[in-house]
Amino acid sequence: MFDTLMYAKRLEAAGLTRDQAEAQINIIAEMVVDGVATKQDIALLKQDNTLLRQEFVILKAEISRDLEKMANKNMKFMGTMFLVSTTITIGVLGLLIK
Repeated sequence: MFDTLMYAKRLEAAGLTRDQAEAQINIIAEMVVDGVATKQDIALLKQDNTLLRQEFVILKAEISRDLEKMANKNMKFMGTMFLVSTTITIGVLGLLIK
């Protein structure tokens, strides 16, 4: 906590006028208040963090499902390509043997 009265007295003891001391105190008090997070600020940040974590979990699940679908499609494609290439190979071999 910033003791403005003590600071004002010290400034006046150092030779500043009361108006000068008050002006300095106001400037410093504004800087201190602007740089300090309130309990409400911290609560809002925690709430935002919780929401972001929930969204991350949802996105992670969606990505996992999409990757699984892609893997299944890839396996089907590879299986089809294997069957096609095997069929062509057998056909060519059949023609060569005759």
